[in-house]
Amino acid sequence: MVTSQFFAFPVNVIFLFSLLFILFIVKNIPLLHPIWEKISSSKWLFYALSLFLGTIFMIQMMRTFCPDSFSSQNIFFKIGLSRFLSSPFLAVIATCLLFTLMAHHAKQWTLKFSWKQLHLRLFELGAILIIISLFWGAADQHQYTIIINKETASDIAYTDTQHPVRLPFSIQLNQIHVTKYESGNAKQVEAKFHITQNDKIYQTQCHVNAPAHFHDYDLYLQSYDTKNGEKNHYCVLMLVKDPWKKTTTTGIIFMMIAALMMMIPVKSNVTKEGGVPHD
Repeated sequence: MVTSQFFAFPVNVIFLFSLLFILFIVKNIPLLHPIWEKISSSKWLFYALSLFLGTIFMIQMMRTFCPDSFSSQNIFFKIGLSRFLSSPFLAVIATCLLFTLMAHHAKQWTLKFSWKQLHLRLFELGAILIIISLFWGAADQHQYTIIINKETASDIAYTDTQHPVRLPFSIQLNQIHVTKYESGNAKQVEAKFHITQNDKIYQTQCHVNAPAHFHDYDLYLQSYDTKNGEKNHYCVLMLVKDPWKKTTTTGIIFMMIAALMMMIPVKSNVTKEGGVPHD
């Protein structure tokens, strides 16, 4: 995924509109119609998808069998053949898939409308939204770490480089409830805290792998005080702000609807004499 700040807003949005503009030019200039027919065909979409899946498989194999490729000095790491995050190579392949997928999707809407093909259009639209949000919206995602305690509220979080960032709200810990197995190991950890913003107090809680949600932030429980028994004085939260989260969710919903539509049988309009379907 492209996480370099160079591809953050508004560069990523300009890039996406540039792709749309190129598609518009290729589609509407008669001289370029042969190119349009190729990039909008199912064959080229299959090639692009195969290339994308092949790249994912190749990167995973490189990560599995070549541990040295994780070094930032390794040539495979630099060009992105051993990493998914910030991989220039994977970003180029994803762009090719996005370009052909948008062309194929645009061509579908020029054909006669059919309920049989609606699920395909919804599926492609969902896939386009997911690729855009995961690859070209990832640069707008921010992650912070914050330590909250019971004594005072905190509104200062830290980036991965320990750079302090002031949040638009403050968080204070209420309590931590730990459910244990008979062996004494922690089974479930629940952190309850309140968030104060504009003199309004919001009560919320989160579990391990079950984040809390507040406006544009997801709050994950990372660790907690284990040195004072049941008197837990603090916990560590990871805050994730993703402006493209709704785009990803919308894409997933479209793909789920398309999958459900594929399970619903559609009767063909066939003549009693056994002829071919007609409009």
